[in-house]
Amino acid sequence: MKLLPALILCALLCPDILTAANAPREPGLREVLAEYQKVQGGKTYISSIETLRMEGTIEQEGETYSFVQVKKKPNLMRMTIELETTDLIMGYNGKTAWQTTRQRPQALELTGAAKQELIRDDEMFGHLHTDDNTTITRTYLGEAELDNIKVLQIEVQLEDGGVELYSIDPDTYLDYAMAYTWVEDGQTHTTEYRFSDYRSVDKLILPHRIECYQEGEIASVVTLDSIRLDAGVYLPYFDPPGGIEGRDELPVKNETRTMPTGMTISGPSALANAN
Repeated sequence: MKLLPALILCALLCPDILTAANAPREPGLREVLAEYQKVQGGKTYISSIETLRMEGTIEQEGETYSFVQVKKKPNLMRMTIELETTDLIMGYNGKTAWQTTRQRPQALELTGAAKQELIRDDEMFGHLHTDDNTTITRTYLGEAELDNIKVLQIEVQLEDGGVELYSIDPDTYLDYAMAYTWVEDGQTHTTEYRFSDYRSVDKLILPHRIECYQEGEIASVVTLDSIRLDAGVYLPYFDPPGGIEGRDELPVKNETRTMPTGMTISGPSALANAN
């Protein structure tokens, strides 16, 4: 009698081996990120986007405020929130994080936790859209259940010690939720976000409603009315208006001169105020 090859014999005696070999393999980090980025037009397309301009409203503590936020690669940001009597303006120019109002001649520099929080919001998109950021560590945690919904979870360890936990819809590969956890003064804090009302923006599919929860309670709701890609913006737009109080000299305003023909020439400050 001819002996069966050892591999066939083993398979006959151990059918579980064949079952395991034919079972669908769970996706790993690389596969999940590939599908996640494919839905958004692919890594090459995402990396080609230079600026992102968003307009909408923030609902918080019974009040609604309009805002405009502009982001520019690699990590520049400026945001204007319209309050009842003034505008709150904040930004980051790659070196200095700042905050001011329309009435202030100079901006205040943000430091410590306030600076880190602002810089964390400077990313063009989330930490899963591209592989450009080498200062973070991403780990695929597998399947989980959130709000009785099956999700795929990826944990992101940030350079500053904070942790982001992304929960992804396995059918659409769009973000369902994200939880950000950090430690401040020995206390652990978590802010959670829920994303919905996804709409196409060129090749991207972006949420137009973002609910923010703190300590399990809803803290604010962001509704986006407009998202524009690659809107033209100059680098000085992200600098603190008038410089930083206590560090920079107050800028000298140019006087408006009347020409003999009746035309006027205004200095840069007039153009800045017009914008």
